[in-house]
Amino acid sequence: MDWLLPVGALVVVLPSMYVYTASVVSARFPALRNKRICILIAHPDDEAMFFAPTVMALTKPETGNHVKILCLSSGMRLLPLPPLPPLNTAGRGLLTRTPVQ
Repeated sequence: MDWLLPVGALVVVLPSMYVYTASVVSARFPALRNKRICILIAHPDDEAMFFAPTVMALTKPETGNHVKILCLSSGMRLLPLPPLPPLNTAGRGLLTRTPVQ
């Protein structure tokens, strides 16, 4: 029963903190409308992994924003990729070691 008070406090405090933070952020930061916006990223998947909520908010049709994403990457990897398995003669599909029966 010693865990009941901390869990109850978290159930009350966390939603309250979220509501307060959301109201402060929406009041202090103006909405970007009818702007040309360029999001500069370093890796091809950064916009999906880190900036998806921002990109989704900026590209809503009612905002009228024109958003472009610019990726500056050399395309090189630090670690080599494992070799790809051989393809069949048509260039599609992977070769199997045992024939299909």
